[in-house]
Amino acid sequence: MALHFQFFIIASCLSLPMNAFADGNEIIDSNIRLDVDALKKLTQRVPDTMVRQQLASGLESLLNRYSQSECDAKARGPRRPATQSEIIQIENSMRSIKSSASKRTVLLLAAQDHLFMTHQVRQLMALITGDAHRLASLESLYFRVVDRKNFHTLLGLLSTSDSQTQLLESIKAKTAAQQDGESEPR
Repeated sequence: MALHFQFFIIASCLSLPMNAFADGNEIIDSNIRLDVDALKKLTQRVPDTMVRQQLASGLESLLNRYSQSECDAKARGPRRPATQSEIIQIENSMRSIKSSASKRTVLLLAAQDHLFMTHQVRQLMALITGDAHRLASLESLYFRVVDRKNFHTLLGLLSTSDSQTQLLESIKAKTAAQQDGESEPR
């Protein structure tokens, strides 16, 4: 009975998207710590060959997803801002889409893997039209900007003072929440 429960946990962990990274023989996440060797041994104890192969395959793909290079990047501290070629790739992806909402989605997906300089955000925001989409994008990108001291220069991208005020209030609230020990806003 306990064995089935343990495999339920493994299967759940393998199927959920996690912000985690491999660290030696462990997968570390803010909510969970898994011993990779123990998971491999536990997988081998499953009597059903098909389930055992699926679990092993899922574990292997999870380990590939959080490769050692990601671990090294986490250990070094903050990542570098996106390179010009990465910005061009993001721009090309955004240009291939017509709606501002979809362009914003592409930008926010790219922001999951990249940090930006203020001038890069300005360059990417030029492709998004509409104050509502720009406001939502800037709110989300604030914590992905490495030179936040220059973020105020982006306020001019919003056409109304109400939007500018809303952006500043949102950033202030998220910053206060972050200082209170909550996780980094997305």
